[in-house]
Amino acid sequence: EEVEAVVRALERLGVGAVVIEDKCGQKRNSFANANDARLAQLDTMAARIQAAARARNSTNVLVVARLEGMVLGESTTDTVARALAYEAAGADMILPHSKAPTAAQIFAFAQGYRGAGGQLPLAAIPTTYDGTTESDLLDQGFSVVIYANQLLRAALDPMAECALDLLQAGSA
Repeated sequence: EEVEAVVRALERLGVGAVVIEDKCGQKRNSFANANDARLAQLDTMAARIQAAARARNSTNVLVVARLEGMVLGESTTDTVARALAYEAAGADMILPHSKAPTAAQIFAFAQGYRGAGGQLPLAAIPTTYDGTTESDLLDQGFSVVIYANQLLRAALDPMAECALDLLQAGSA
């Protein structure tokens, strides 16, 4: 009921996508070393995706299944199996997440997913495998590349310089 209510409210507000992550508990940075981090039960996650897809009044809101298994040390094969279950439950896009320093794990996921019959668009967040180009990701079957925090990171140094200037000047 909660998932359905949230999706309906977000749709009324004009939100274009809802990302449902398969990690349990309070949302934290995926790369934080949280000892209590674990994956949601597969059937629970599939039910959430199904509820989100059912709650929409139109297909203008994408239901994106975000898979955290590889971040938590699960195998690529297990993560592919989850992706296929989320596709069957009604997801519109699959977003496998990885903290590996290269794109090899994400590429293996994409090959495994397509090889197992997965049809949905794939999204990537190349935060840790930042040497990988958009072209590389597109060549491996990804449709969307999300630069999650690069603009914020780029803004930090100028903001720190400005704050220091304000402190030194004692005024704006």
